[in-house]
Amino acid sequence: LRREARPSDVLAIDGLELNPVAHSAKVNGKELKLSPQEFALLEFFMRHPGEVFNSDTLLKRVWSGYSEAALD
Repeated sequence: LRREARPSDVLAIDGLELNPVAHSAKVNGKELKLSPQEFALLEFFMRHPGEVFNSDTLLKRVWSGYSEAALD
């Protein structure tokens, strides 16, 4: 069972909402179907708005089991 998400758990930019606790993403209220890797990449970018990353950094931080939770 997944725990209930608090409003502070939800990442939101414009019409895009990402809930890492519930592992759900919505655009303008419409549910997105994302693979686990797509979800991880979207979460990474939403947690680092305006930042630019090279492919090596993305491979290391997203594709090698990178978790934002480890930084919190």
